[in-house]
Amino acid sequence: MDEFDDNMKKWDVNEVHEAWFSNEENVRKAVGLMNGDDQVLEIPNLDESEVNCGICFDDYYGFDMVKSLSCGHRFCTTCWKGYISSSINDGPRCLFLKCPMPKCGIAVGERFISELASDAEKIKYQVYMFRSYVERKKGIKWCPFPDCGNAVEYVVESGSYDVTCSCSHSFCWNCTQELHRPVNC
Repeated sequence: MDEFDDNMKKWDVNEVHEAWFSNEENVRKAVGLMNGDDQVLEIPNLDESEVNCGICFDDYYGFDMVKSLSCGHRFCTTCWKGYISSSINDGPRCLFLKCPMPKCGIAVGERFISELASDAEKIKYQVYMFRSYVERKKGIKWCPFPDCGNAVEYVVESGSYDVTCSCSHSFCWNCTQELHRPVNC
């Protein structure tokens, strides 16, 4: 199982809470969050200093030309946009995007992506987020009706595996085939 699959299993809120409170430092490191003390960085005023982009190696002046995550690794907005665009277009692994500096594990957050991605890329990123949640969340499945695209939540207390999607398609929750009650799956 690869890192993507391992990370996707972490949608379980109870597991995340348990891991966070048992070892916050390990969880922060695993997901690319810095410790609270690490968030304050001594970054010179970018309007007054020259900054060299760590990707294209061009020199830039001014805050609007260079962006940085909380790790302080600075890259020009053009390189950031290219990096984010390429990652989103490569598929759902973009949900675990890290700073492009080698060996830096700081996560690129959704807010940063929203600032630099195109409208089409933002939509694609949101679709990946939603799909990853549905595919890893117990009690939610995709409706098997062709081209439906809806997710259906199973209510355990219902006592039946018969579910109906908002598209009006009914199916057995257990096997996702047509309803077949009282016959077991």
